[in-house]
Amino acid sequence: MARQPAQYLPKPPDMFDRDWEWSELTAFATGEGVGPRLGVVSGRRRQGKSFLLQALAEATGGFYFAAAEASEAESLHMLGEAIADYTGTAAPHRPARWDEALELVIGLAAERPVTIVIDEFPYLVRSSPVLPSQLQETIGMGRGRYLERHPPARWLRVDLLRVMARL
Repeated sequence: MARQPAQYLPKPPDMFDRDWEWSELTAFATGEGVGPRLGVVSGRRRQGKSFLLQALAEATGGFYFAAAEASEAESLHMLGEAIADYTGTAAPHRPARWDEALELVIGLAAERPVTIVIDEFPYLVRSSPVLPSQLQETIGMGRGRYLERHPPARWLRVDLLRVMARL
C-alpha cells in the first residue's frame, strides 16, 4: 500500500502506470518533518528512474541535476551551470570544490523546502570519492547545522543498485 503524500501531486499524464512509485516519491518529497531527508533511489538501468525523478522535481519546483562521467572540475562546472539555470542567475556559479558546490545546492532551500535530485551520483563519486562524506557534512547530519539555516530539503540521490531505501 502506498503512503499518502502531505500534498497531492498529480501523476504526469505521460507517465504510464508507476502509481506506487509516484505515490512513494511524492510522499517522501512533500512529507512533513524537521530537517533534511536523504532518499536513495536505485535499480537496474533503463527502468525509468530518471524519468520519475525529473517529473518529481518538476512537480515540486525542485532542483534536478543529472551527473555525467566527467572529471571533478567538469562536474563542478556542470553543477554550477545547472544551479544558475534553476535560479535564473545570469552568471553561473564556479565552485572549485565539492564543499562549495554542496553549499550552493543546499542554499536552494533557503526560502522554502526544496526537492533536490542528484541523478547518477556514482559518476560524481567515481571522480570524487570523498563526496558522500562531504554531502553528509553539508546537510549537518547529527549536528543540526543545516537546521539553523534552512527549511527542510528532500535530497534524492540515484544509485544503480537493487533497492530503494530511505536513510
